[in-house]
Amino acid sequence: MAREATILNSTGQPAYAAIFGPQGTAWNGTALENVNAAHWGTYELALVAQSGGSFFTLDVPALPVGKYTLAFFLQSGDAPAVTDECVHSRVLYWNGTEEVDFIGLWPKAPGPSAIPVDHNYPSAGAQLITDPSGNPLVGAVIQVYLTTDYNAGHRGTGYLAGQTLSAAGGRWVAPIALYPGTYTVVVTDTNYQSGTFSLVVSS
Repeated sequence: MAREATILNSTGQPAYAAIFGPQGTAWNGTALENVNAAHWGTYELALVAQSGGSFFTLDVPALPVGKYTLAFFLQSGDAPAVTDECVHSRVLYWNGTEEVDFIGLWPKAPGPSAIPVDHNYPSAGAQLITDPSGNPLVGAVIQVYLTTDYNAGHRGTGYLAGQTLSAAGGRWVAPIALYPGTYTVVVTDTNYQSGTFSLVVSS
């Protein structure tokens, strides 16, 4: 495990974190389960006090690759409860080993004519992320650029059309909304080895 999250808590009140997954699930210490108020205590993730006692860090557990919500709660009673106040939450992108920091790297919100693109575009499994031997890549960063920008050397974060991660089986963690056009997809695996492929999005 690696400490990946920090929070300021100067209230003196006990605090803890919890991690929530897709479709109303929560991490219970060993797996994701449907949120159950009776199990709330198993969702508690301890915070570790740092110098001064107001800053706390969190050991992120061994989560599957994916997109999660990391939430921080103030504990009002003797034990964590579903009625505790959530004082902060944010998105956590986890590549299986560490957090991938996408903060500040997302493009402007797409318009209604944008097309959601993922591993099933334009047909089932067509864009699964694999290595050159065809083995699925898990935890790879997927970055998409307009090919005209990419070929012109415009590869900074300001030119990104979108990005996500690859999960089990090479599936995309989340779709990327793209307008019709030709794109270059850059895939960087957890060993920081990169490859590219072309993607044509049609209306």
